[in-house]
Amino acid sequence: MEIRKIKLNNQIIEYQLNIKKIKKCYLKIISGKVIVNSSPFFSINDIEKLIYDHKETILKQINNYFPKYNYIDGGYVYIFNQCYQIILKDVGEYKAVFHDNKIYVYHYEIQEVIETNLKKILYDYISKQIDYYLNNDFVCNMPIIEIKKLKSRWGACFLKQNKVSFNLVLVHLEKCLIDYVIIHELCHFIQPNHSKLFYQEIEKRMPDYKVKEERLKEIGI
Repeated sequence: MEIRKIKLNNQIIEYQLNIKKIKKCYLKIISGKVIVNSSPFFSINDIEKLIYDHKETILKQINNYFPKYNYIDGGYVYIFNQCYQIILKDVGEYKAVFHDNKIYVYHYEIQEVIETNLKKILYDYISKQIDYYLNNDFVCNMPIIEIKKLKSRWGACFLKQNKVSFNLVLVHLEKCLIDYVIIHELCHFIQPNHSKLFYQEIEKRMPDYKVKEERLKEIGI
């Protein structure tokens, strides 16, 4: 791993370069940071040309990025795009209580306690939405729903296991964006790829899906 710098539109940004045993060069932005995974056969000039060719998207994501949580006493966490203040009352009890726009945490392991609650909150919302979609738009069985931390994906569909997996960070976003990810993954049960037909299935159920996609790109994981 190497941290390098590049100038884009008079702005100096850092990027993390990881040389791996792969055939291509891939660029992604995670938590406002530029990550490049590259084959050893790509030169620095090749890598930085890739970055420069995507500079507008990169700068937009970096400059628009804001942390969705700060797991400290007096910190905050966004739940469905609403900000909640964190208040620690450590009595050794592994629980959190939501009241108005505050979360009272009763154990010093603030992040672990809150994320346990967030997984349930997100699971409950997604399962309710999937049940609705299956009764109205899709002809398939109720899949297994998995909530976990994913590094670079909002969700994933596993056809053979009849399972859909969703990134825990979705819980921080507005519900209409979560709905797009749900529909996206369910459509893989109809078209198991990212073909034109696949996106036609999404468009049938969410005509403005491209707006949601662009918004997710701007927010970044």
